[in-house]
Amino acid sequence: MKKIIKISVFFILFSLLTASSCETEEDLCADCIAAQEHYFEALSNNSCNTIATLEARGKVIDRCDNGTAKADYLVSVCGSIDTPTYSCD
Repeated sequence: MKKIIKISVFFILFSLLTASSCETEEDLCADCIAAQEHYFEALSNNSCNTIATLEARGKVIDRCDNGTAKADYLVSVCGSIDTPTYSCD
């Protein structure tokens, strides 16, 4: 009986730990898009000043595959278009 209780407790703890740390690809994509939108808004509000928006740039780099290229793209179009193209890939 003790063995069954130990196994049950282990299974419950394992389930709780793994369920809370899993992010789907959709979640990761949504985080990436949100970071890009936030960065572009920050750039636009700061006259495209990249120094004033380093924290927002870091979020794009951290949350997106190829994040540096995405951040550089947003800097390159800042001031020339109203809505850039955001992507996850």
